Amino acid sequence: MALVIVLGSAALFAVLAAMMIASAQTSRIVTKVNTERSQMKYAAESALAYGQWMIMSDRRRFPNRRLGFRDIQREAVDTESWMGDGKPHDVWVTDGILAHVRVLDAARGWDFSTPKAARKTRQSFALTIGDDEERRERLDAFFDVLEDYLDGNDEPRELGMERDEYSAAGIEEFPRNDRLSLREEVYWLPNIELLIPRLDNEMEVLPQDLVRIVPPRNVRNFAGKPNVFSSSEAVIRMVTGVDGDEMAQLQECIQSWYEVQTPLEECLYLELFNKLNSRMSLHSLGVYTIEVRAGYNNGDITRRMVATLDLRRLPKDYVPYWQKITY
Repeated sequence: MALVIVLGSAALFAVLAAMMIASAQTSRIVTKVNTERSQMKYAAESALAYGQWMIMSDRRRFPNRRLGFRDIQREAVDTESWMGDGKPHDVWVTDGILAHVRVLDAARGWDFSTPKAARKTRQSFALTIGDDEERRERLDAFFDVLEDYLDGNDEPRELGMERDEYSAAGIEEFPRNDRLSLREEVYWLPNIELLIPRLDNEMEVLPQDLVRIVPPRNVRNFAGKPNVFSSSEAVIRMVTGVDGDEMAQLQECIQSWYEVQTPLEECLYLELFNKLNSRMSLHSLGVYTIEVRAGYNNGDITRRMVATLDLRRLPKDYVPYWQKITY
């Protein structure tokens, strides 16, 4: 009996010791991961600040902010360009930490922020529908609902919705009857799925640039067409109607622009260049979205940071951040 008690106690102590060792190991791993995640956050912050200052320096040295066009002043010097063209930049934060930085023009996607912007977007969408009457009718319904959501009155449009219609549908406190506060608000509205592009052989992923960021109330809007260099393939194809071959040519020309600054008008055939130039923007407006992904060389731990900042007031004023998100 005593032997059984001794052996049982030994087994219990062994189990407790194993649990303590496992707990210590778990704590060590969790502490290591949290420490490295914190380090990557600060690394991403550093790379973001570096990118901001490089953009400001580039703007001061090269006032011409047209994208995809020849710049004689820039060609005269051998320096890396920092423009809102989506070009990838590698920034070594320390010897072992590398940050990948992309600078995008914030004029990405459709602008629904105000009634005026929504009407302009509606006109742009009308060019992409063609003869599909069913799609046109559903889009008319979406934009009627959107404009009722944004305007300041309670008179519904022909296919729109005001407070009574939302209440009948079981949705209270709608509509806002004011400009958007967040771009995600448009995803609450009926028929928004018509704005989500569908590409062949591609996962049904919502493009990040589908809807344009809403500027703060204390700054002026930055109206304009979606930027070619900063837009996803899905948005470019939806806005311009280009086919697969044309999209492949555009991607090759954008890569050539990144590498040797080849102008788009010299790389694309004329009809495609004119289509892009008329329906989208090839100019940086001065509001930038900086995307940063920082991590160790082995790629075990990475952090992503996205910030949108307005540099249009420089050098007379401060730099306002419209958003700053750490993932």
